[in-house]
Amino acid sequence: MHQNLRRRNGPQRFAPARRPPNGGANARQNYERYLALGREAQLAGDEVEMERCYQFAEHYFRVMRAANAPGSEGKGRSDARATGDRL
Repeated sequence: MHQNLRRRNGPQRFAPARRPPNGGANARQNYERYLALGREAQLAGDEVEMERCYQFAEHYFRVMRAANAPGSEGKGRSDARATGDRL
């Protein structure tokens, strides 16, 4: 019976591409946005939300750092591990 339903409804189609949830903003804007959200959560006493926002901010900080590094194509993470750099 399930096979007949599939035939009647036709082949499954993929959903159209959607805009990224950040609206296509660049890494610096996202970094600043998540820092501000983290501060707000901290003031509200929500430690879980604060940590979540700061983790996103850290991610965008690393994206900015990798983009600004000389010869950044494909390096990023391996350089940080090799030198022991931490945020």
